[in-house]
Amino acid sequence: MPVPPTLTPVPPPLAALRPATGVFREFALDPGQPLTEEHGIFFMHARGEGAGSIRGWQQAEPGSDAPAYRTSMEGRFVATANAIHDRTSGQSWVWPGEELRLVGFSEDAALFELLKEQRMEARVRTGRYVLTDGHLEERAVFDLKGEPLPTIPAMFEPGGRRAYLALDQNGRYPALFHLDGARAEARAVLAPQQPTALRRALFHAPTPLADGSGILIPYSYWPLRPQGIGYGVFATFVARFGWEGVRQSVTRIRVDRAFTSPDGAYLAGERVLHIPESSPPAYEKTSTVIVIDGTTGRNLFRIRSARLNYGDELGGARWLADSSGLVIQSRIGGKVGYSIVDTEGSRLEPLPDPPRRSEEWFAHPDIRGGVASPDDPALISFGRTDVYDRRSGRWASMAPEAGAPAHLAPWTQTRGEMVLALPHQPHRVLPLLADLEETHIEHTSSLAGTSS
Repeated sequence: MPVPPTLTPVPPPLAALRPATGVFREFALDPGQPLTEEHGIFFMHARGEGAGSIRGWQQAEPGSDAPAYRTSMEGRFVATANAIHDRTSGQSWVWPGEELRLVGFSEDAALFELLKEQRMEARVRTGRYVLTDGHLEERAVFDLKGEPLPTIPAMFEPGGRRAYLALDQNGRYPALFHLDGARAEARAVLAPQQPTALRRALFHAPTPLADGSGILIPYSYWPLRPQGIGYGVFATFVARFGWEGVRQSVTRIRVDRAFTSPDGAYLAGERVLHIPESSPPAYEKTSTVIVIDGTTGRNLFRIRSARLNYGDELGGARWLADSSGLVIQSRIGGKVGYSIVDTEGSRLEPLPDPPRRSEEWFAHPDIRGGVASPDDPALISFGRTDVYDRRSGRWASMAPEAGAPAHLAPWTQTRGEMVLALPHQPHRVLPLLADLEETHIEHTSSLAGTSS
């Protein structure tokens, strides 16, 4: 009988990922207790008897530089560049930063890139990605062309077997890929046409639909030499995808950045409107928020002298969790603050000012921007540090003593927790693109310069 040759074992794709202990330190703070840590990620209960209590996690041996922390959408996992921790089980995993990159994660899945297996094909970068289950065990491996877009997080189906990932195609245009972990198949499902000399395409952060059926992802075409349209946007579209990878609909609107309601019924965006018949072209001095039908793209009403694009890279929802209203920056009675507008455009509900802080970063009203909780329409976060409960009128706060928060969206999806990470990342308070005068709602059958 011939002797078979000795086979060299092939290591699993995630051989560099290893369980570990003592990687993260956990601690708790009572309501009102100052936050003295210089780095870490912190979750504050925002409602009920425990409102204001904080649980925090920080990497025990972060190295010479303080790590950048992030969390999964539901808040089960916290992670840094080379470690991840399960808040529920207490299990941690680590990996060499030169071998693996954690691209995205949810309660039920994670997506890693194998950095040592990158390659260039016809000047286009190809990476190898591994989709895992909630125990960080391999589900499927994909070879995909492009570079991950850090501002567009991967979106995972409940259960984690399918996902969407946006990749930049060699600096030319973005593409959205559908990853099917059950079949180990990947395909591009949205690739806006390549830019011309005067235009480029950009993706905006996706929104998970409240019923769990899929996502909404806005994308815009921008002139490289802005002419005649608000902030320079040429056109914005909102595509709706189910988890099976099928594009179900596309809505066209004329704003630069679309905020979608959790039920997909409404869109909102901010523009500086063109003054009709002005020559040379001129624009109004104030910004206008336009509320739009999410299915037809028809403009419903507008809020004059109001803003949505506020904050220091402030991600998160502007729409309330039940899609009944929209949080805007407003000026009422001469004072800049925040208000809620109902979906009928019938009333403005001014929100109270958050507790005052003396630091420069917190003094600017634009920085103290409001973000609606994704699971409770009564809760509004301000500046990533304070929560207002519209139901009770109470405030709960985190007060970092070591600076300002990092650029992390301020809510978990369903736990009623506000999230704050330290250390702060560099920021600039830019001058507003338009002024705010007295805010008011307008209903008109013809919204000049904003028709879809």
